[in-house]
Amino acid sequence: MSSVFVVALVLATLLAPAEAFKISRMSPRSSFAPLKVGDDGYGLLGSLTRRGPVPFFIRVFKKDTYEAAVNKYMLIEKVSRTEAQAEMDTYFENPNGWAAEKLREKNGGPKIDRVNVNQEPGSLALTAVWALGITGLFARILFVQLQ
Repeated sequence: MSSVFVVALVLATLLAPAEAFKISRMSPRSSFAPLKVGDDGYGLLGSLTRRGPVPFFIRVFKKDTYEAAVNKYMLIEKVSRTEAQAEMDTYFENPNGWAAEKLREKNGGPKIDRVNVNQEPGSLALTAVWALGITGLFARILFVQLQ
């Protein structure tokens, strides 16, 4: 039984495309993207408050995908981790809108500050009030429907 497994493994290795063996993770600390001192990016709540639940859940449930995207963006664009996280959060929230905004920026349009979006204390307080209100409304609807 084990010899069949070994033969199958060898055949699968020989017949697999070369892309199957490439490492998808890129190290942000390579010589191409110097790491700024003290720039460790922001945490899960930063993703949640900047761009909402979609990037937040991607960071929670698809951690490797998120990290690979951030590291790749850092290497290609030569930006800090915080800026790469903000860009990827925006991308995961709305890929088509992000691509359109980047194209506008490339063609001379104004550069959008995605790092500091929705980070003012008043804006965060308003977001928290809305989140609590909507959660309470849905809880009330659910409670009424279950009775």
